[in-house]
Amino acid sequence: MIEPNRFRRAVAAVVVLLALLAILPASPASAGSLLWKVQGKQGTAYLFGSFHAAKEGTYPLPAVVEESFARSKALMVEADLTAVSQEQALGAVQQRGMLPAGDTLCNHVSIQTCRSYNDYLAARGVIPELLAGFKPWFAATMISLFELQQQGYEFGNGVDLYFTRKAKGKKQIVELESVDYQFSLLDSFTPREQELFLIATLREEGEKLDAAYRAWESGDAAALEEATLGELKRDPSLEPVFEKLIFARNRAMAAAIERRMQGKGPVFVVVGAAHLVGNRGIVELMRHKGYRVEQQ
Repeated sequence: MIEPNRFRRAVAAVVVLLALLAILPASPASAGSLLWKVQGKQGTAYLFGSFHAAKEGTYPLPAVVEESFARSKALMVEADLTAVSQEQALGAVQQRGMLPAGDTLCNHVSIQTCRSYNDYLAARGVIPELLAGFKPWFAATMISLFELQQQGYEFGNGVDLYFTRKAKGKKQIVELESVDYQFSLLDSFTPREQELFLIATLREEGEKLDAAYRAWESGDAAALEEATLGELKRDPSLEPVFEKLIFARNRAMAAAIERRMQGKGPVFVVVGAAHLVGNRGIVELMRHKGYRVEQQ
């Protein structure tokens, strides 16, 4: 049984989740480490796909990854999570993730989605009424958070946190986005997009998390894609959610990386690995911009 207080305390960690773990990570077709070297006249960038939560034994990472980080002048991450206090995270949750007093999640989703959400909580020993005040998008992130914790993944072991801690006081740390931006993004979802996000999250199974993680460790691109982006292929109605969570952000991140590369020394970029995948991923976007991109 899940203790309600423990589940509520997990709210403070949602900032680490970044609301994306339901569909992360993914990878392009070739095998190997999820590290790409991007070269152009302006400079060099290393793109490394992150798993935002990891199990014990993940480190050290492959030597080529550590060496590429060591030779870089700066680190770019989605958000510097070490700079966010628990009080800031809870404030963001209360402001953006909770419904007004007296309102409930089931007022904003279909009867079937409401039933699925309540069944999920009840099956895990949580009284649904205790968590009825979440907005659907926030409920989806909390479900992902819980499933990761149940499978033994620790956010303190996340790859982005690992590199941020190593860079502190030694390298410039540049945020591609910010925690506030990411909360604002999720809170900007339409009611239908929020419900689609929750539906997709409720479909996830713990086995898929382990399959994705094993594929991430070994560079098995086919397995990664099936365990993650396969949901979009099976259900095209999720396109608006993926567009906002992944594809639109890819375009903005690629532009920011290109600006940072210009004559400022190598930069090491750590983003959720889903941002590097496919025709709309950062890897292909950089190729389309004329850069030479090679998987390491």
